[in-house]
Amino acid sequence: MAYIGLHTYNPTCNLIGRPNVRISDEPKPSEPRPYETNKAIYETLDKIITDRPNWIFVADSFSSSLRDGEYVRVVTGFDILCDGETLGSVGLSYHGRGYKITVSNESVKRERERASSYRTEIPEKAALCIRKKFYSKVPTELFADAVSGLSDDLGRAVRKADNVVEVVVKDMYKKAKHFIDDHMEEYVLAYGLQDTKAKLDEAREERRAVHTMNEMFDKDKGSIVLLFNSLYIVKDLEKDSEIKSLSDEQLNEEMRMKIGLLKLSAPGQLISNVGCRINNTAMYLLPQQ
Repeated sequence: MAYIGLHTYNPTCNLIGRPNVRISDEPKPSEPRPYETNKAIYETLDKIITDRPNWIFVADSFSSSLRDGEYVRVVTGFDILCDGETLGSVGLSYHGRGYKITVSNESVKRERERASSYRTEIPEKAALCIRKKFYSKVPTELFADAVSGLSDDLGRAVRKADNVVEVVVKDMYKKAKHFIDDHMEEYVLAYGLQDTKAKLDEAREERRAVHTMNEMFDKDKGSIVLLFNSLYIVKDLEKDSEIKSLSDEQLNEEMRMKIGLLKLSAPGQLISNVGCRINNTAMYLLPQQ
């Protein structure tokens, strides 16, 4: 098993400086940084760079190594292009128990079932993969890429356009609601919505009653009544209130009326200005008026 070191390089074997080799982030003139090429990457690309003078090799992955008190940037990966088209990439990735040379492009990806790239510890095998799988796309592939790109572009454009319209429509509907609320009678008469308006009024009243009951409960207002044999066990929700055991004769008129109405209702049912039937033996009464 060949060992590949991320920071390993040979100063006499460097791809940087060759005519068709570029660096993705050239240093500023005031901040010169020496570059070296990782040993495994050099051995993979050395002959290919010479044999493919029309290919452009762009260094885009780096590690750092200290040499004579100075940090050196070690190139660990390249993008490979031809006539502006990206053919693929080669670099190092940690897999298993060590670093491996990784070769990636669409052709390689299509042939790999469990991985999207070809990995090896042997530079010659990585070079062979590049020679076989890196080539300019034929028109049918370029058309397929164009169709895929157009599909993505149109999808984004459709979502963006739909979102813009949705935002504007929501704003208009919000303003329309305010207008209708301010001119409700004219709106109802103009569109013959008397029955709908009656349903709306009923629903709003029900909502008001529910919210009022919930607010009373949250403020510990009202009382819980338990039906126990022929007695009513009553406890106000206010803190430290005592539990009372009352007979039907001891109930005041308002409590008797509310309990009577809730007894006729189903569990979970709320009655406006009265309370709620919790279950078969418990109910909540709103505060007495």
